[in-house]
Amino acid sequence: MRPATHPVGNPWGGWTLLCEPCAVQVQVLGHAPKMMLPALLSPPALPQPQLCPACGLSWDQLNHTSRFGCAECYSAFRAPLSATLTRLHGSTHHAGRRPGAPPSGPDDLRRALESAVAEERYEDAARLRDRLRAAEQEGSP
Repeated sequence: MRPATHPVGNPWGGWTLLCEPCAVQVQVLGHAPKMMLPALLSPPALPQPQLCPACGLSWDQLNHTSRFGCAECYSAFRAPLSATLTRLHGSTHHAGRRPGAPPSGPDDLRRALESAVAEERYEDAARLRDRLRAAEQEGSP
């Protein structure tokens, strides 16, 4: 995909940004390629407000209040919500209270140890084994 960096006048008196080859075609030939005619000749469509079918909450209202109206809102706004979460947090999956924090409790250490052994990271596994033993000795009377 080429970046659209060349402004070309459009029929409404505004400007449209085109990539260099398309801008040259429009300016040299005096018309846009057939694939671009609908985009240049029709006025830009305004996005229709998306509503939750169950409670009628709009995406704008959700953004303003930061509160869902009902359980169906999660499905109704899945795409824009996913894009927003990715933009804000870098992912749509929960990474824990402290992402990247080292395992601390015996259960966390045991899971990390199993994972290290399965991935054949034996040095990490030995360190985790020692930490697990120390944690279990502290917990026993």
